[in-house]
Amino acid sequence: MEIIRLRIDGEPPTKGRPRFASGRVYTPKTTKEAEDAIGWEIKARYPALEPDGDGLYRIEAYFSQSSYQRRDLDNMVKLVSDACNGLVWVDDAQVVELSARLARGRPEGFTELVIVRVSETDESIPTRACMR
Repeated sequence: MEIIRLRIDGEPPTKGRPRFASGRVYTPKTTKEAEDAIGWEIKARYPALEPDGDGLYRIEAYFSQSSYQRRDLDNMVKLVSDACNGLVWVDDAQVVELSARLARGRPEGFTELVIVRVSETDESIPTRACMR
């Protein structure tokens, strides 16, 4: 069952590495702001959405960036999944399936996101690489 389908305009953000200061670990400000922006977009489009602590989910994400700058796809996905904590699911450990793609050098930057609730009995089709 599809839970979320949205497009967020602008260059896709990436999750920054945790920072250490005075013996404490903290999330970089730009990462926190990007997670909050995605969260607000979800809240605006899906105001009745409540976090689910029991469901299992699939993330389908397409990231388009206007530059050819090398950025890690997995950090883009991690930022999106963390932004959904407390909004879609209780914890992103509930994500059991993932499909993501990054396109560089496109006319515009954006993130397309689809989140689907899956059941434990759903069988996904393995990719060719998994079938070797």
